[in-house]
Amino acid sequence: MTAFSDSVFSTANPESLGRSSYEKSFNVTFLEEHEIDCGRTYDFKTRVIPVSWSYGFPVGLKGKSVAVVGNGVVRDCGVEIDAHDEVVRISTMRNWSRHSEHDGARLTMWAGHLGFVVTGAVVNERFREVATCGTPLWTLSPFHVTCDAYSFLRKMERQPETLVLPSWACLFDVFHQYMTAEDMETIFSIAPARRQLTGMTRHELLLTGTRLALALEACGVGRLSLYGFDLFSASSDPVWFGHDLAIDRKVLLGVRRRFEETGRLFHWHNEPLMQ
Repeated sequence: MTAFSDSVFSTANPESLGRSSYEKSFNVTFLEEHEIDCGRTYDFKTRVIPVSWSYGFPVGLKGKSVAVVGNGVVRDCGVEIDAHDEVVRISTMRNWSRHSEHDGARLTMWAGHLGFVVTGAVVNERFREVATCGTPLWTLSPFHVTCDAYSFLRKMERQPETLVLPSWACLFDVFHQYMTAEDMETIFSIAPARRQLTGMTRHELLLTGTRLALALEACGVGRLSLYGFDLFSASSDPVWFGHDLAIDRKVLLGVRRRFEETGRLFHWHNEPLMQ
């Protein structure tokens, strides 16, 4: 008979729930914060669940208009993007030209996957600029913090104020307050096994922009506008094998439906047509 420690549940924090599925599916290793040597580099699969950081949602967004700009190419939308109360740009911001006519010049919050912007000793230059100038940072999963990203933000003295979206186990109760049973099943059911991917909730497999849209809905924003969300149709980027674009689109259409039902505004620029 296998002996289980009595401390397994008493020592677990809610943010780490779901960690085992990441470890099993992606061969990821999680270190404790005190184990990280900020003088060395790690690899993409060496990560940390930073219990000393702030977990939750940004304050002050209720009722505001928020533009979310993905990594697709955006044209002829700069004026309307910059007119929003808040402009959130995602992860690498690789196609952002800062053109006031096309994709806008403003950025009030960064959100995304820290593992995509700090790898080893290499820091994405756009992200470095954002972190240096004090722009609020919001990473969208406690499982996405690489040890290298943690070390970089610690050196920049941005570590304590970086916000982390809680794990799916915590978000379940938040979303359950206003979503239908069908919505909840779409987001939190366990995705079918694919290659080595096992035991993952669909929420953990959503695109970064889709997660962000769900999180901003939970913040109570009054208008949500999406730009550069073109992975569904126009992008040549490969889609990671865990993503199911049909699920992402279904989730985003659910966000739009709930916005309309509550008298809020939802705008998806160049919404793709999918069968």
